[in-house]
Amino acid sequence: MLRTKTDKTLSEGVKHLSEVERQIYELEGFDRVFRKGNITTPGTVFSIETSDGKSIDYLPNKSFRPDLVPRVNLRTKFSTKTKEGIEKYKAFRRAVQEGKGSVELDSEYIDSYEMTIGSQIFDNNKSGGKTSISIGPSKTKQVVYLSNGLEELEHQVEIWGEDGAFVIQSLEGQPLNILLKLKMGEMSAKFNFGINPDLMTNASHHLRMLDFIRNRKELVISFIDPDGFKRKLFGGEINIPSLVTEDQYRFAKALAEIEQTSGMPIAFPLPKKLMREDVTNVFWVHRIITQGKIVQKITLSFTLQNKPPEHVEKDKYMSMTQTPPEIYLFGKPYVIPGFTQTISGKITKLETPEGKDEPSYKIEMKEAEISIKKNVK
Repeated sequence: MLRTKTDKTLSEGVKHLSEVERQIYELEGFDRVFRKGNITTPGTVFSIETSDGKSIDYLPNKSFRPDLVPRVNLRTKFSTKTKEGIEKYKAFRRAVQEGKGSVELDSEYIDSYEMTIGSQIFDNNKSGGKTSISIGPSKTKQVVYLSNGLEELEHQVEIWGEDGAFVIQSLEGQPLNILLKLKMGEMSAKFNFGINPDLMTNASHHLRMLDFIRNRKELVISFIDPDGFKRKLFGGEINIPSLVTEDQYRFAKALAEIEQTSGMPIAFPLPKKLMREDVTNVFWVHRIITQGKIVQKITLSFTLQNKPPEHVEKDKYMSMTQTPPEIYLFGKPYVIPGFTQTISGKITKLETPEGKDEPSYKIEMKEAEISIKKNVK
């Protein structure tokens, strides 16, 4: 039959050879991809290498059944009397325990093996020549693209199969974190999506990550196939209120606007446990930085360094300046170079601590005017 087909035209012969090859490598329940390069195709359950050097990745299709995944029963034998035998044994054991690695075994190390694909069994009780057995890697690393419909960013993930499910999980060290578990043949998937706050570099960075999540209710995960085309891997709706509450967003936005207005980054990551006073103080600083002036009740302690010192009295109006302003955020000073802070108002309560060399005071102003302005050069 092959001779009859190939005696016609070259194109028909090539077409027939391709059809024969397709039938040889085709397996029920799987789609196959001839791999280009060394990167495993996302979603691969298992791979084979042909005698002519081709690498074929098998991915589950709509008719996939877990019982069709190839299974190998291998009985090995290692000599503990030779250095080579001990090294082979250790390498094989490590590969089995860790689920990754490659071990090449000659027939002297193989007692028997049996491979089952569906109902077909291939066995070799008397191995001859060299047999190569590869274990793993059980997980493959892949660059994917996350899109919310407006913006897109690169993201590194690991992809593997587990209990009949397709799993995608972020590699560590990235500001965003995703976990997707999709069972073959099912329309719904388990999807977790969040932010790693410890990896934020500043407040503006944090806000941008939150905006990426909030801008759309759908997330699309894509990858570049071996031919350079972008293919959609997964698309699903995101439950935004459960990911980013309105209070969380307002807090992050206030911090980012403080940074943008002052020109000074806020130290990140933020403390793991925020006190109520910390949150209140952030919104207070945000008001004065963005509005330039506020009026409110304040209590402050200070030491006068003027010579001669200004006379401080209750019910007297007083004005103080600080250049540059030093405001406290999360218990640490937040200094803003290039700005001047002015506090002025009527002293409604006055205390004079004793025992200090320079004049020191604790005052209260019920209606203090506090302003921060950028210095004019």
